[in-house]
Amino acid sequence: MPLFAALAAVAGAEPPSGAARLELSPPEFPYHRAATLTVTAEAPADVEIALPDFSKIPEGIETQVSPPETLPAPEGVQRLRQRCVLDVVAPGKYRLPDLRVEMKRGGETRTVTLPGPLLNARELTEAERGAAQGFADPEPALSVFGSGKRLSPWLVLPAALAVLAGAGLLASRLARRGKRGGEPPKPPWETAFQRLRTLQAAGLSDAGRFEAYYVDLSAILRYYIEDRFALPAPEQTTQEFLGSAAGHGELTPDQLAFLSEFLVFCDRVKFANHVPTRHGAKEHFDAVEGFVTATIPHRGEEAA
Repeated sequence: MPLFAALAAVAGAEPPSGAARLELSPPEFPYHRAATLTVTAEAPADVEIALPDFSKIPEGIETQVSPPETLPAPEGVQRLRQRCVLDVVAPGKYRLPDLRVEMKRGGETRTVTLPGPLLNARELTEAERGAAQGFADPEPALSVFGSGKRLSPWLVLPAALAVLAGAGLLASRLARRGKRGGEPPKPPWETAFQRLRTLQAAGLSDAGRFEAYYVDLSAILRYYIEDRFALPAPEQTTQEFLGSAAGHGELTPDQLAFLSEFLVFCDRVKFANHVPTRHGAKEHFDAVEGFVTATIPHRGEEAA
């Protein structure tokens, strides 16, 4: 259950009338994870609902906004929901802006103002940092349910997914912030190949968990491109990144076309409920692996 909920309602003797609710889940989390901001609005069926503008989210938070969803509602009532995933680049406390939902009918407009919550992206604990760097869970799923119990892989997979996604995000962020000590970092292509093997071993596509699979596969590609070509891939929206890549100069037209097709496809899976196939997932895996292989510098060249 979300820990933060703000409720605002518009009601009066004259229409339009309606209600809206904002939920932030979770309000506090380690910064290599993500939070979800959800706005749900309800009004009579003849009222036009305008959901909030998420473009004023503070700098330092990457957003991915899903299309509005129509939810089941009683006869004569409409209920809409929209989600915005908040991916924080660095730890800190962020005050989110007030969000406004408009209810319109005829020439009348009423506004529901949802107070902006406080988002706390905290530093990692030592256990979380070590687990993410090693692609391991600091509290394995078995310990949650007690020792000696045999768990179905359908219960373990979601926990493994969260660890994998967090590990991919954290590894690149720690590299950018200069917090890796000891041995020199691996070349970006070796890191990408290692992450691809880890994703393959997780078996997400075979289990039908395509959204989770494409979240991780696209993250692996974005962080490889950032490390290999010094492009801020993870901090940009898909369209911003494609624009940056097109102006970079080192990628061929075929490579740019692949990036456009693949990343837009990933957005459809993540935000538009598109359901891919296992065969298509395997083809995309091979294509990402091929992209990494094709962009390894030749001997004597230096990566950007």
